[in-house]
Amino acid sequence: MWKGPRSFAKRLLDQVELTGTLPVGSAAVFAGFVVADPLLLTWVGPGRELSQWYVAGLVLIAVTTVIGVLVRPSSSGWVIGMCMINLMALGLMRTVPESMIEVCFALPALYLANRFAMSGTVIASVAVVPAVLLPTWLIAEHPPGDAVSVVMSILLVVAVSLHVGVGEEVRRTVRAKLIDARRLQEGILNSVEVGLAVVGRDGAWKALNPRQLELGALAYPRGSIGRVGQHGFIYAEDGVSALDPDQMPSARAFRGEEFAGVLIWVGEDPETRRALHSSSRVLRNAQGKFESAVVAYADVTTLLDAIRVRDDFVNSVSHELRTPLTSILGYAEVACDDDATPEVMRSSLKRVQRNADRLNRLVGDLLDTNQQQNGLALVTGRVDLSSVVALSVTYADEATSAADLDLVVERNDPIWVEADALRLEQVLTNLISNAVKYTPAGGRVAISLTRTDDQAVLTVADTGVGIAAEDLQAVFNRFYRARNVQEGHIAGVGLGLAIVHQIVTAHGGDIDVESAVGIGSTFRVRLPLAEPTD
Repeated sequence: MWKGPRSFAKRLLDQVELTGTLPVGSAAVFAGFVVADPLLLTWVGPGRELSQWYVAGLVLIAVTTVIGVLVRPSSSGWVIGMCMINLMALGLMRTVPESMIEVCFALPALYLANRFAMSGTVIASVAVVPAVLLPTWLIAEHPPGDAVSVVMSILLVVAVSLHVGVGEEVRRTVRAKLIDARRLQEGILNSVEVGLAVVGRDGAWKALNPRQLELGALAYPRGSIGRVGQHGFIYAEDGVSALDPDQMPSARAFRGEEFAGVLIWVGEDPETRRALHSSSRVLRNAQGKFESAVVAYADVTTLLDAIRVRDDFVNSVSHELRTPLTSILGYAEVACDDDATPEVMRSSLKRVQRNADRLNRLVGDLLDTNQQQNGLALVTGRVDLSSVVALSVTYADEATSAADLDLVVERNDPIWVEADALRLEQVLTNLISNAVKYTPAGGRVAISLTRTDDQAVLTVADTGVGIAAEDLQAVFNRFYRARNVQEGHIAGVGLGLAIVHQIVTAHGGDIDVESAVGIGSTFRVRLPLAEPTD
């Protein structure tokens, strides 16, 4: 299919590698066109005598062609000079009026435009003018009517070379930008500490950055086959169970799955095994079909080691604190109940008792979070969630009154769930305690319990200080405290909401929060309803 002069020129000029004045293939095409002209002249007019200028032009073209093939000059000056000689030689061949050599003027001009872009176009456009006018200068009796063919020859060369030159200039500009973009991309990929791998449509690795090559050497110390599905030293989240090849992140990505936060371990030696957080994003073509997938592997071994050390420390310290705290609380209670204890001393002991009780609850929260990290033990049964709300509200009345807050309760009786009643009471107590703690005097705490077709919905809303949008995603993390809370010097260690989230999740439910700074927060707990009894 014809796609214009540029397409034709590229097919003509890019046949083989550049070796001299013209690529060898293009030189052969050029020589073929030139040789065809005297053959046609002889065939049209048998016995026709070619002029000496015509023969000189043929000789010049033959010489430059031989030099281009044998000597292979490569400098720009040689190339331009020999193309100019070819143009002048074609001009000499125009001294025979019946010659059709005009069509060959485009070939050196096309090559100049293709080789030097717009600079080549300018050179060709300037050089073709004297080349085409050469017969008129050499032969005074050259037919005047030939002026039309002169103009047409010049315009043809200028138009075609301009088209090719502009296209080549654009191509070079785009290519330079693509090279710069690729270098920038490679610089970024090679500098990040995340392993990146691209899986192609055939399951083979299309690209791997240096970090991924290092991680891959751990997984496949004996060498990789370069595609997904290879058995290696890759283990599941527990770091012990070998991962089936079809469950590896790369295999899942190849099947078109997108995921994030999948934890795997790699390495033959358990002592040096590394933990990797993997994620995948699929790239599809215009038709929506799988084209490739990018899999990222982040080494989180150090983070997991730090978390394990922290948990061990918290667990150890919590157990060590519990025994003396129990003793302090016991002795303080006995002393307070003793009639012989002076009233002044009794007041001090009650203060000790309150602070020791607060510290004991904190230790309990620490132990709870560690227990829940390793799997929360639940004692479940049919529980009327409305009764849990009623009991928690009874405990909350004193706290809300002391804080000068209005407590509003709305509930439906009964709503049955399959749950651990004590744990649900802990959920509601923590949510109410947070609402009271973060709501200024004169505010309101509202508790409501409703149901949908398959869920119980427990809502605790307040008119407190609220939570900033950037903190909402992290409020259920352990030890996390919002920035405005820290700046307000409100007491707490950031465990209450983490415990709530873990308990709700263990019950198969979910919790979310809506909040705005200065307006308040609304927490919603959704739990599956219990199966109806006969």
